[in-house]
Order: sequence, then structure tokens, then C-alpha cells
Amino acid sequence: MDVATVVALRRGRVLLVAQPGGNALALPGGKLEPGESAAAAALRELREETGIALTADRLCDLGLRIEVPGGPSLTPFAVVDPPRPGAPGELPARWIDIERLGSVPTVAGVARSVHRALAHVAASQPVPERLFAWWESQDGELPWRRTRDPYAVLVCEVMSQQTQIERVRVYWERWIARWPTAAALAAAPLADVLRAWQGLGYPRRARDLHACARRIASAGWPDPERLTELPGVGRYTAAAIRCFALEQPVLPRDANVRRVLARRFPGGLAASANPWRLSGALMDVGRSHCRARPRCDGCPLRDGCLVALEAGGWAPVARRRHQAAYAGSMRERRGALLRAALAGERPPAAADPQAAASLLADGLIAARAGFLVAP
Repeated sequence: MDVATVVALRRGRVLLVAQPGGNALALPGGKLEPGESAAAAALRELREETGIALTADRLCDLGLRIEVPGGPSLTPFAVVDPPRPGAPGELPARWIDIERLGSVPTVAGVARSVHRALAHVAASQPVPERLFAWWESQDGELPWRRTRDPYAVLVCEVMSQQTQIERVRVYWERWIARWPTAAALAAAPLADVLRAWQGLGYPRRARDLHACARRIASAGWPDPERLTELPGVGRYTAAAIRCFALEQPVLPRDANVRRVLARRFPGGLAASANPWRLSGALMDVGRSHCRARPRCDGCPLRDGCLVALEAGGWAPVARRRHQAAYAGSMRERRGALLRAALAGERPPAAADPQAAASLLADGLIAARAGFLVAP
């Protein structure tokens, strides 16, 4: 059975109706009549059930079809700020705060439909104050949050790429103690930088960080809008420096923040008076609760989170693909050769020509008389 429904939004609320003989609330809508389009059915059912009459141009097609296990196929539409009812509706209707949807029983498909509607019409949502209260109550403050030094933030962000934050803490503190400024790092030999990086993986990051320091030491920091001109600095790292060091109104979107936004704020976030505070809080929620497999219990953003209300494994953000096994991979082979070269063991390039050629191309090692040595 095909059913067309309407997500009616007004100032952070959604319109739901009580179905006859059921306790759970539903979106206004009903099954298609023979020869009737889904949009026409949605307009008709909205008018009959709630007394709200719309013209077809007010209805927004969400491009979504929801298969309810053991139930109908739902085709939801959306309307923003519909007019007041022009006549009595057949069903009791209630405007429910989206933040409070979890406190009322709803039928399958409501949460997913509302989520898509918020994203489709870009209905930005305010950031709940409880997020900041939760964030400020957390123990184990990360050491780089006590600084606004762009260099210290840069080191943290480069180390944090594809590396668990708990491991980064030890390396970051040791690194900053040894090379507290970009000038100090620029003066260090690349071989020493690579040795200090051992254990973090992906040594090209260390090479780029070293090149970055040399560029900063010689020419100074570029303008905030041009940070991506630094070696190895992409859009995310540039945004993180602007936010966490310069306190500019920029939201760095790492994997954690992207998950939180996609799940909890599909229509976007309302402007924040403190983007530094907001970014740190969103990152911590993503790391602690809004993971690839969500841990919703205790999450400060659970109220109003539509993903937490929808059963069946629905995920509005794609899961990251599993990384290939390390054992036997090119990463492992490169790492073994690099460690040996940095330790002065002079491994022969012929021992693994492919891995050796890759390291040489990246400038991570040098070759002398067929043997691999530190750069």
C-alpha cells in the first residue's frame, strides 16, 4: 500500500495527528486513491485530516520513499509555515516541538521524514545549552585547548588526522616541549622529525609539518583565508586553526562533527556566539557518543535527535569504509624500511624495491650506493 504524508513545520514544531484506534501520533496523510498522484493525495489528506488547504506549489517533494516493515510504503512531502486550518479536520492535530518528539509515541517513519524535511528546507536548529553544560563537566581536558598558539593547534590537528586522540596527547606534549615554535621545528633535521613521529603512522604528515614550519619561519603565517597555501594544510586544518587559535566564526568539520550535524542538525545550526566553544563541544559529542555506531545513552543531544528515535539501523550519514588490514600492506612495508633507515641500519633498497621507491618519492628517506638512509 502506498501512503503519502506531509511534514508540516512551523518554528521548530511539526504537526502530528492522532489516528483512530491508535495511541501513536502520525504525520497527516493517507493512501493514494486509484489514479491519484502522491502529491495530490498528500494535499487531499492534509485538508481532510487537519482542515489545512494548500496549493500544489506550497508542497515540497522530499525525494524520499520509506519502506515500513510489515506496513505501507511512505512518500513524505514537506511544507513550511502552512496556513491556519480553514475548516475543522477529521482528526485531532497537535503541533509538537521537534525537541520533544521523543516524549510522545509516533508511528514508524515519522522521525526519518522529519529529518529529511529539516535537511531539505534548510531549517536551522538552535544549539541546546545543555550541550555546553555537558562539555564543561567533562574531565580530562585536552592540553591544546589551553592555548591559542596557531603553531600548537597546527601540530595537534596534523597529529589527529587518522589517529586516536588519546595517542595524540602524549606525542603532542612531547613535541611541543622539544619544538615549541615553528622556527624551532624548521631548524630541526627532517630525520629527527621523522624519528619523533614514529608510532603515529602516516609519516608524510611529519614531512609536511616540517615543510610547513620552514615556510612559516621564513615567510610568516599567511592570512587566515590563505592557510591552505601551507604544505599539507587542507580546508579542515585551515578551519581548525581559524577557529581554535584565532577564534574566528568558522566551524571545523571533521568526521565527528559531520556525524553530529548530519544526525542531529540536518537543516544546519543557528549562529553561535562562541564558535570555539561550539566546535569543541560538537567534536567531543562525536567522539564520545555520536560515533559510527551511536552510543545514545547519556548524549547531551539525544533530546531532539531524530536518529535516536528511529529503529531499524537507519543512518543518515554513510559509515566510513573499513581500512585495509595493516599486516602485509604497503603501509607496513614502508614503515619497516623507514624505521630501519632512521635507526641507521642501512637496509638495501633491493629488499623491497616497491616500498623503497615509494619512500624515496615521498622524500622520507635517501639512497646511497643502493642502501636506504635517513634523509
